[in-house]
Amino acid sequence: MTPRPGHTLAELMVALPLGALLLALLLATVVAQARLARSLTGRLGRAETERLAHAVLRHELRWAAAGDVAAAPDSMSLRLLRGVAITCGEPGAAALVEYYGLREPNSAKDSVLIVDGAGERATALLGSDAAAAPCSAVPARTLRLGAPPTRGIVLVYERGAYFLSARALRFRSGAEGRQPLTEEWLDDAGTRLLLEPSASLPGGVALTLRDASAQEWRWALPNRGSP
Repeated sequence: MTPRPGHTLAELMVALPLGALLLALLLATVVAQARLARSLTGRLGRAETERLAHAVLRHELRWAAAGDVAAAPDSMSLRLLRGVAITCGEPGAAALVEYYGLREPNSAKDSVLIVDGAGERATALLGSDAAAAPCSAVPARTLRLGAPPTRGIVLVYERGAYFLSARALRFRSGAEGRQPLTEEWLDDAGTRLLLEPSASLPGGVALTLRDASAQEWRWALPNRGSP
């Protein structure tokens, strides 16, 4: 009798379990690689988010004093210096100034602190316009203020709040909603903002951002522009 081509039952009984074993090993390798990729992505995402949060807060706190900041574990409200101006026109409700700042003044967000011979006075910023430059070659602006300043300095502030919520650092100015500044990689249960006495600055305070792994970033207030 001529044998038929193919495999015997014994060969199939050996080959099928071996094939199943190889397939299981392959699937286990794929699953392990996928888990490793997710773990690495998570670590990189958290590290990048924490670096960005650190950079944002360092920038905002660069000129902050202790009295400008109030912090809770998951939030921080602060007065943010946005610009400085020098009055150089005649005293009045509209003061001509040389303005230097991070952005243009915004009457919907900003308030003003006048520092002159009468001391410090808070007032509202009613508006601003481009103007000629009578003081120097530096372009000037006209700030319309709620109180007339004499010769002195005008500090433009914005009040805002930062939040550690929904796995991201978020910012809110005025009545706006909480706008995310980072990706959603933070550990809400383990990330904290701490405001405590500063060991390096007698009479000052230190703001600390602590992540879930107990890594910390700390700023002494006031730091007067230090990194």
